[in-house]
Amino acid sequence: VQIPNSENSYLITGLTPGVTYTVQVYAVIKKIQSEADMIEATTDASTIDDIRVTGQTEVSIQVDWKNPQAEVDYFRLTHTDPSGQEEELNVQRSQEARTKHTIVGLYPGTEYQISVQSIKGNTRGKASFATGVTDIDAPTKLVTNKVTEDTATVSWNKVQAEIEGYMLSYTSAEGSSSDIFVGRDSTSYRLVGLRPGVLHTVYIWAFSGDKVSGKSSTEAETELDAPANLIARDETESSFSLSWDPVQAEIDGYILTYTVPDGSSKEITVGPDRTSYKLTGLQPAVPYTVYIKAVRGDKTSRTISTQAETELDAPANLLARDETESGFTASWEPVQADIDGYMLTYSSSEGSGEEIPIGSTMTTHSLTSLRPGVLYTVYVWAIKGEKVTRKISTVAETEIDSPKDLKASDVTLDSASLTWVPPLADVDGYILTYRDEDGNLQVVEKRLEASKRSFTASRLEMGKRYIVTIVAFRGSKRSKVVETFFKT
Repeated sequence: VQIPNSENSYLITGLTPGVTYTVQVYAVIKKIQSEADMIEATTDASTIDDIRVTGQTEVSIQVDWKNPQAEVDYFRLTHTDPSGQEEELNVQRSQEARTKHTIVGLYPGTEYQISVQSIKGNTRGKASFATGVTDIDAPTKLVTNKVTEDTATVSWNKVQAEIEGYMLSYTSAEGSSSDIFVGRDSTSYRLVGLRPGVLHTVYIWAFSGDKVSGKSSTEAETELDAPANLIARDETESSFSLSWDPVQAEIDGYILTYTVPDGSSKEITVGPDRTSYKLTGLQPAVPYTVYIKAVRGDKTSRTISTQAETELDAPANLLARDETESGFTASWEPVQADIDGYMLTYSSSEGSGEEIPIGSTMTTHSLTSLRPGVLYTVYVWAIKGEKVTRKISTVAETEIDSPKDLKASDVTLDSASLTWVPPLADVDGYILTYRDEDGNLQVVEKRLEASKRSFTASRLEMGKRYIVTIVAFRGSKRSKVVETFFKT
């Protein structure tokens, strides 16, 4: 290249990047050349074009760039974090049009400055720059613990990235919750107001600005809720009814268990739609403890309980027998319960008798000194402490007493006056008969009114011994026969 003698510099262009050139300069006068001065110079390596970030994870960033036309020995890639810590590595040129490289071992949620320059021998090309940001890492080791009927606590390991906080949500077959904000320093959260016996899937993710991490998930199945307000009512001698508030959870049913003081127990399965049950076939006057719990598969709820005591059973089949004019005997079947004893009382239209205590082993009692011909109602019941059974009753009527002091007076040849003292019982009348002792004469029978106290037997035969009888009657009942004799 000929250069005017007024110049002392020259820009050589059109050279190849990264190539060492030998340059000679000499002076020329007419066609005479001086000795040459010589220098070597190397063009810079090629500048990288079109560097770009093509992807990232929590711990890596992928970049690629367009390969220069000139040959290079390798590329030098540098990444720098916000604190200024820098790391270099060499990347071999790809045979493709672009060279790709994934930078690994980075911190999550961090912005990195990335530069790439070509290297040819000792020559470095001009660096090209790009910015890459790693993804926010997701919370790890998300687990469920402390599960109750309507709460569940989840815990996790904090993320490495600098974040603003966490978002948490949960879903079940019944739907999804709204997103719940959780502070960035938190490592656990208690979910409340959950439905019992429901499998929930819990999700959590970290966020910073509009960047979010991947979601971590775990499952939490709330416990079955227990039935509530177990109440015993309508106690009888052998049964009582139970009622309870149903559970919210979907269940297979309820298990009902009852025990007696000796430790024996019985278990009953009750359908899921039931809220009451009647226990039957129980022993009288026994305290029972009743337990109930909800079940679904192999899961059970808490157990709740109540207590109830069956009533004393009443004596049965009260009968009256061996009636006399002044009393009768009452008998009954004993109770099953362990009792202190029985009470017996009686009443009639004339009033009530006293209450009579009777030993617990007795099943009969004789009533005496009663009025004849009176209808009595007898009551018997069992007692234990302050508890009493229902009363059972029967009726019994004492026999009619006989007229007394039947006498014959004013006896004549053919007549006699008969007198008597009336019975204590109310009667409808009397049947009076008389006949001669030899039986030669027909028996004379007279039906007399209750108000009568005497009767004159006439048309008798002279000098005969007569037998006189009298009985009182009321309806079909008859008193004992009273008899006397006289002789005309």
